[in-house]
Amino acid sequence: MKEHLKYLDPDFYIDLITGKAHKPSKEIKWRIFDLGISLFIYLSYAYLIYFLIGIILQSPTPIVIVTSGSMEPVINRGDIIFIQGVSADALNSPRVDMTQSVNEKYVREFATLNYEDNGTCSLKVNSDGLKYIDCPSLENFTIMTGVSSPVTVDISEDKDIIVYTDDVSGEDIIHRAQVKMYTPDGVYLITKGDNVETNKTIDQDCNIYSIMGEPKLLCALNPYPIPMEKIRGKYLFKIPYLGYLKLWLFGR
Repeated sequence: MKEHLKYLDPDFYIDLITGKAHKPSKEIKWRIFDLGISLFIYLSYAYLIYFLIGIILQSPTPIVIVTSGSMEPVINRGDIIFIQGVSADALNSPRVDMTQSVNEKYVREFATLNYEDNGTCSLKVNSDGLKYIDCPSLENFTIMTGVSSPVTVDISEDKDIIVYTDDVSGEDIIHRAQVKMYTPDGVYLITKGDNVETNKTIDQDCNIYSIMGEPKLLCALNPYPIPMEKIRGKYLFKIPYLGYLKLWLFGR
């Protein structure tokens, strides 16, 4: 058994290939050759491990590096997280059955958002002159349309964290699934980050604001509820801060 374990060691294949290619040598060309073979073998192993983890966890992207602080303090920027493929039924999030589709509909078309102290969101300008939406903390939202009677969903942190692809930026977003809506054409999620400073409202909070006298639609992040097909998986566990090196190398 121990003899067969050597076939799992990448160094075994490096030594095998370099040994057949040349005799031990300090010539620069052979040093470069050996380095190239080592890099190729190690990268191949890394890809193979990533591929196998994807099969085990049933997700095309089982490992993700967190690039923002929107899920603090549970998940921090630079953490490496592992995600597992999940079905809508297995997702730990309140279920609401609806008779109408919410596909490409703004949340405010079928629900009311209830903020802390009955507050409202407003358009503000930061010190750099950039406009942003400032909101009190969202306490809950009530789905009014497409249900037999209004359904109120409380914002809480006891629901599954999921990874979905943002249609606007094309990037993966790691936020919590606050509700799953079963509609005639599929299951859709409303999501929100945990950070109480930067993510006070749901990702799908869109409203019309007056900018220089012109009405403009601005959204917190993603304009529409997230179809289940966009969900890459749910959060399992993390390795803290290990991904910071990649963020630093690529200027994220």
